[in-house]
Order: sequence, then C-alpha cells, then structure tokens
Amino acid sequence: MSDNQSANEGTKLKFDALKMKYDDQVALLRFLTTFDFKIFSGFLTIQLAFASWSSSHTIKGSEVHWKIFHHKIHLLPSQTVIATKIGLLIIDALLGLVAARLLHANKLRRTAIVGIVRNLNEAFGFTTPGLYLPERAINVDHTYRPWAYLYIFVILMSYTGIVLIMLVG
Repeated sequence: MSDNQSANEGTKLKFDALKMKYDDQVALLRFLTTFDFKIFSGFLTIQLAFASWSSSHTIKGSEVHWKIFHHKIHLLPSQTVIATKIGLLIIDALLGLVAARLLHANKLRRTAIVGIVRNLNEAFGFTTPGLYLPERAINVDHTYRPWAYLYIFVILMSYTGIVLIMLVG
C-alpha cells in the first residue's frame, strides 16, 4: 500500500467520522426541538384544562378537625377553601417549574449542539468562501435566536392567569 492510498483512506475515515457526528448532532437538535414543543404544548393543555375546570367549579369548604400528635387543628370552611386553592396553586407552580427547567436544560444542550455543528461546518469547509462556490461560502452568517425564554415567559403568564382565576373564583 502506497503512502498516497493510506492518506486517502485516512482522509475518508476522517470524513466519515465527521459526517457521522454531523448526522448525529442534527438528529439530536431535531429531537430536542420536538421535545421542547411537546413539553410546552402539554403544559399549556394542562393549564387550559385547569383554568376551565377552576372557572366552572366552585371550591366548597367544610369544617375540618384534625389531631396531629397532641395538637388539635380546627379549620373553618373559609379556611379550607383557601388551603385548597393554595394547594392547587402549589401543584400548578411545580408543574410550571418542571416544564421551565426542562426547557432551560434543553436550551443549554441545544447551544452546545449548535456549537458542535458550526465546528463541523467549518471542518467540512462550508464556511470557507470559494471552496465550493465562487467567492461565497455555502453557509451564511447566522444569528442565534433562542426561543426557550419565550416558552418560559408563556409558562409564567399562564400561571399568573391561573392565580387570578383562583383568587377571583
């Protein structure tokens, strides 16, 4: 085997490795985008169902007597209504926090993936003017536009809406 053949095989192996990494990262980016949309749309569906339920149902209080250890707890009906509403708001807030945390973590993953894809594009020569096209690069300059924060903002606003419904209802 000549040095030229061995160099060509080495170049082909490098190209195949880069292409495999590129395909893998692009597939992961697509998956994360779909996953984020499912998290967001699932959370909004839960919020809409909860808002619909809470605006059409009145939470009725009842008198409660508990004995915890040696302490007696007595709650009036108005207090149990407040406690129920606070409990529902806490559950809803936890759902929102989990959704927001998943979206934020995926944003960080996506940022890393985009950096890897940019490096791969550079390795393939897609950013080098004149390599494939006369006086132009295949890839154009790209501005990063994160949208995860928009999803998180909508989560906060939907929670605010639920709080208002619970306070008024």
